[in-house]
Amino acid sequence: MRLADNDVIVFENVHQVHGVLDELFALFVAEAGTQQQIIFTSHHAPPSALADALTKRQLAELHPENLRFDLAETHAFIRGSTQNPVDDADVRQLHALADGWAAGILLLGSQPQAQRATNPNATGSQKQLFDYFSHLVIERMSASELNVAQCCAFFPDFDIELATLASGSIDSTDCADILNTLHANGHFVEKRMVNGRASYQLHTMFAQALRNRHGEPDSEARCLGLRHAAGLLVTANRAEAAIALFLEAGDSHSAAAQILAIVETLIAQGRPEQVAGWIRKLPDDTRVSMPWLDYWLGLCFSYADESTARDVLSLAYQRFKYTEDELGCLMCSAAMVSNIFTGWQSFESYTQWAATLKAHWSANMVFPSAESELRAFVALIGLLNSGVDVAVGATATDVTGSAERIADLPD
Repeated sequence: MRLADNDVIVFENVHQVHGVLDELFALFVAEAGTQQQIIFTSHHAPPSALADALTKRQLAELHPENLRFDLAETHAFIRGSTQNPVDDADVRQLHALADGWAAGILLLGSQPQAQRATNPNATGSQKQLFDYFSHLVIERMSASELNVAQCCAFFPDFDIELATLASGSIDSTDCADILNTLHANGHFVEKRMVNGRASYQLHTMFAQALRNRHGEPDSEARCLGLRHAAGLLVTANRAEAAIALFLEAGDSHSAAAQILAIVETLIAQGRPEQVAGWIRKLPDDTRVSMPWLDYWLGLCFSYADESTARDVLSLAYQRFKYTEDELGCLMCSAAMVSNIFTGWQSFESYTQWAATLKAHWSANMVFPSAESELRAFVALIGLLNSGVDVAVGATATDVTGSAERIADLPD
């Protein structure tokens, strides 16, 4: 066969004949003229037979990350493939779903924007995409590769330890070898180093295809997989990622428990919006049965919407009162006093909540943390300095004791 000028010949998936036709491929490259192009696609690195061509720069090596579109390239690609007006928000969503993967952009681009937005697991174009993954990627993976990938499909990202824990029957050395091979072979597995440790992430659509093997969204099998993955994340001290999976699985009780376990830390980090977003996703019956959720939601709102904060804290107080939770009543009262005082609200309501704070104050109160005691302490000191005529049942000894414990807080 003789190539004419400007001809292009493509050898696709040459990893499937690895070691068989390497010398023939090297001959094609050596004989090709400067006006012809030869393209190889492979999940493997170039064979040694092509080393001479690489050295002479007759052949260039492009890795998957070089082929991924950035947002501007996705815009240009979509504009060039349609005569219709292009919506910027639609292109951004399409780019995020496909993560810059050209074939994914092409397949998803034929699906209406509204369908992608309302049902990310819809039939049509995305079914074609999942079929692509199933037939060209998943079915060609070994049993051990598929086991590791599918066990990690629900994780936003993961390290070797978490992947080993999820796979169960594969040790950490084999698990590392499998993940590194999948990454090296272009099987939609990203790898990056974080603080000297390897961290892996599955391509969004590849992960979704693997998730679908656990069952349809909202199915019992799918929710079971989500809860199992969330439990492993809790074991790995990754509560934030676990909360997202518990919420997706509809396990509101487990999600709430994890929120309460880390809420104080997140608020101290200046992240009340994250906490508020989680709590508002919980069903009403969960919040009714766990009034501490609304207490923390009220504190979150205190940073931006003091009026809503007072409504939520007042509701939480009533629920604490119903369950005779004195600590909860005290903390809600203290939060209300601080909220009203700093917001220059009604003097009458301040007096009412000051009296409530006084009623629940006890020298024997055991606080769950020094930070919680600090909140109550600040409200108490503000009340003592306000001049409000309320006989607060706190002695100098109480105040001194709180001050000494709070002094032990880290800077």
